[in-house]
Amino acid sequence: MKKLILAFSVLLLLASCAEDDSIPQSGEFPLGAWTVSNYLGNTLTLERKTNLPPDTYGFIFRKNGNLVNRANAGWCGTPPITTSDFNGNWSISNQIINVELRTWSGRSIQGWKVLSANQQTVQVEIVSDEYIND
Repeated sequence: MKKLILAFSVLLLLASCAEDDSIPQSGEFPLGAWTVSNYLGNTLTLERKTNLPPDTYGFIFRKNGNLVNRANAGWCGTPPITTSDFNGNWSISNQIINVELRTWSGRSIQGWKVLSANQQTVQVEIVSDEYIND
């Protein structure tokens, strides 16, 4: 019986250390899945979704600082557009959301300032943008 309890305890400990890769369904921005509903100049309007629909631009922000950037799969921008998911990172510093977005052609390191937000829609201004072609 002691061996069974010990084995169960070890299994429970290992399971609690596993990384949570689920999409947060609620919580403060930026956590969760967001599609790009409007992009004008340096302003993005994002809408909260439960998942990112196929071939739709958007982001998934995870609690651990990882993100998924859904963007063009390649250089061609002529419809129909095919998208792919690219891994990146995010953090918050001095009320600026810092995002490192990877794409097929390189990386973009951006700073986002939240202009307005509610539970379903967020508007952000891109206040800095550095592109690295790697």
